[in-house]
Parts: sequence; C-alpha cells; structure tokens
Amino acid sequence: MRRLAVRLLFGVAVLCGIVAGSAAGTTVRPDPADGNVTMYRAHDGVDLENVSDVRAGIENASRLVVNETLVVEIESDRLAAELEAENASPTAALFDSSGTDPTDRDVVLEWSGPPGLQRNNVPLGPENTTVHRHGNETYVVVDTRSVDPEKGSFSDIPSYSIRVGSGAEALEWHGQSVRFYRHAVEVRGLSDGEPLPAEPIRRRVEVHVGSTDDLEARLELEDGGTRTEGIEPAERDGEFAFDLSDVDHGTAYTLEVRRAGETARTIRGTVLQPHARLEVRDANATTNASYRNASKAINATVTLANGGAVRILDPTADSTYDREAISPNETHNVTLSLVTSDGVVSPAAEAEVHVYLDRESDAFEPHYPNGSPAAVVHENGSVTQYAADFEAPTADVVDDPSETERPTADENESATEPSETEHTTSNTTHPTDEPSDEDVVPGFTAAVAVAVLLPFTRQIGRRT
Repeated sequence: MRRLAVRLLFGVAVLCGIVAGSAAGTTVRPDPADGNVTMYRAHDGVDLENVSDVRAGIENASRLVVNETLVVEIESDRLAAELEAENASPTAALFDSSGTDPTDRDVVLEWSGPPGLQRNNVPLGPENTTVHRHGNETYVVVDTRSVDPEKGSFSDIPSYSIRVGSGAEALEWHGQSVRFYRHAVEVRGLSDGEPLPAEPIRRRVEVHVGSTDDLEARLELEDGGTRTEGIEPAERDGEFAFDLSDVDHGTAYTLEVRRAGETARTIRGTVLQPHARLEVRDANATTNASYRNASKAINATVTLANGGAVRILDPTADSTYDREAISPNETHNVTLSLVTSDGVVSPAAEAEVHVYLDRESDAFEPHYPNGSPAAVVHENGSVTQYAADFEAPTADVVDDPSETERPTADENESATEPSETEHTTSNTTHPTDEPSDEDVVPGFTAAVAVAVLLPFTRQIGRRT
C-alpha cells in the first residue's frame, strides 16, 4: 500500500512538471515592434509644408511610379521620443544624431526581394527627404526624383520598407512595404523606339498603378492619321487592337496610353513589314563551355523586324534543342547548341535539325514569313534556307562534308529542290513544345510544385 502511494505521488509530480513545462513553452513573448508604418502617395502638385498639408494631400498606396512623392507615416512612441530629445527640426533630428550618440542614424528604404539577387537599398537623407511630426506620428516625405542613382536606384522587382537605426539597433514596426515602377502602365513587349508590324496587331497592357478604368490607346501616324481604341479588361490587366495593314512600311508612329484624358505612357517607333533575315554561318561549330553535353553548335546571324526568338528543333518539332530571344530590328550573332532543355540528352552531331524564327509573343502569326522551318540543317552538313515570301529555297554546304559523307547527285538534287510534299510540311505550324507523355513521371511534378510553393505560401501567410 505504501509503495502504491509513493508511485501515485511520483506520477502526480511528473504530470505537474509536464504541464508546467508545456505552459512555459507556449508563453507568448512580447512583440518587439514599436508602432506601425503606412505608405502613401502624395497627390500631384501638392505642397507638403506641414502636417496638415501632408494629411490632406496623400492617398494610401502600395505601388508608386518612380518620380512620385512617397510619404511614410510612422506611428511610434519610441521614435517620437528620440526625435524630441534631439531638440532640432524634425528633419535634422532624424538624420543628425546628437553629440551623445557617436553614430549617425541610418535611414534607408530597405530592399526585400527574391533570394539570389543583389540587394539594392536606397539611402535617404536631407537632400531627398523632409520630416514632419505631430505627437507620436512622424511623416517621412521622400522625393524619389532626388534620389542619387549612384548611391541607390529603384527596381520594380523587390518591395521596399523603411528602416531607421544603426546596425542591429534598428527600430522595428508593423506595416506596409511599397513597390516602384518606371511607368504607371506598360505595353507588354513594346518599348520606346521599337517597331510595330504593318498588320492586325494586338497588345496587352500591364497596369502597375491605378486600374484599367478609363484607359484608352491612341495611335498617331506620321501622315496625320489618328486611331483610338478603348483598352478592354483582360487576363493581364488590359488589351487593345489596331489594324495596321494599310500603313506603309517605314511610317513613324506615336502610341499613347491615356487615363481619363491624361497620358500615362508614350511609345514612339516605326511601322515595319514583318520580315526576317537568317544566315547559318557554321552548321558544325564547336559548342561553348556552358553546354558540355552538346554534340555541336550552329552559328547564325538573325534579324527579326519585330523581335521574337530563333530556335532549333528536331525534324518532328517535338524537342527544342536551344532558343535565343532576339530584340526587334537588331542583327544578332547567335550560337545555338544541340542539347535538349534538360541539358542531358544531346542528338548526334550529324542529326538533321530545323531552325525556326518565332514572332513576338502577342503576334497573331507564330512565325515570320520565311516559313516553318526557316532553315534545315541536313545530316550531311548542307543547309537549306527558305527565303521570305516562300520563294524557292536555296541550299548551301556550310561545312563541306567529307568525301564519304558527300551526297550523290540525286541527293543533291533532292536537297536543292525539295518535293512539293516536303515544302508543304516545312510550312506547317509546329506543335507546342510540351514534353511527351512518356517523359512525365506521374505525381512527380505535383509533388515538386507543392514543395516549391509551400515556403512562399508560408511567407505570404506571415505578411497578411
């Protein structure tokens, strides 16, 4: 009986210890944050000379255009007390510490973006920032136009939050971050100076600041003609279309994206017929070091009037060996290697490959009018290039094959003058570059996707 009582007492003691330990392990630590941060955009043309001006002239914003005025509201008793103790103007107090503190206070817009990219904080100072105070509210007014690009520049990849302090002594707050963009709206795949094709066009508009409400596209041509179309909401913010088939090659244009009558983006360029030039200089080139598994490479010179890409594929167009983007109306010397996208499988050096010239992403046609493919590199090293407008193809032996590989007269005639069936096949649109079913491991892709997305989901959960 005594032994049973001892065991009961011991069990109760252990249970109490477990409960106490569990309670200690779940104790909520005090929140180190001292206050809150809210980001605002200042209205255009508003003078922010005092707190009243600031409060009346701002709107909440998480996205700004570079050159707009950013206003950061910091509600913090600690920061307010530190600035009050400086016995100076709010701006001087924030950036110039008193003699009792040998280290000046650092104030930066701190970069927060994807891992692996170089961090690019934007330092703030009295040359680009003014401070106003009222009670425990501190308003940091940043003139982004005055930020020295040599010391820090804005990027549209990361978001920025304000950081005040020295080293590990930075103050911590709850609050927003903000992203900066070069323009309020962008026309996807079209920048200033780039051409538009003389054909029916469709372009997507990405709206960074504001919404698609009241957006319209206005196209003014060199001959005085003007065309205006509303921008319709689409999957990627908005979309507009024009038919430029009747516009002469070389006509200058000015494209304006307007919101409520005000110009949000201006792009200038020239209307060009969608043409392409391709020269395969070496069909048996030595591959570069980054493609160690490639059996060989193809050197080519490419010019695409409206931009796009050059690709090399197998004759069935099922496997893409290599691809390189081409800027509009610029001549590119490219080296394309014979190796599949997984970097493991490489075709034999003497395998036949096809060269395609892809149109820009928003074009209605998938390829330039040289045909599909634009060139064929044959097993014996000869190259058949298809001219624009589907003219008769020409064949050149770029790398002179050895005597044993040299084709017979019949083979040469066949390579130089393809049959009608071969020509028709070469001009059909190739299927999309999707992996074949036998290359897919069931369930593997989904598992990898979940594993990759889970950390980002957790990060988003922490921020919301």
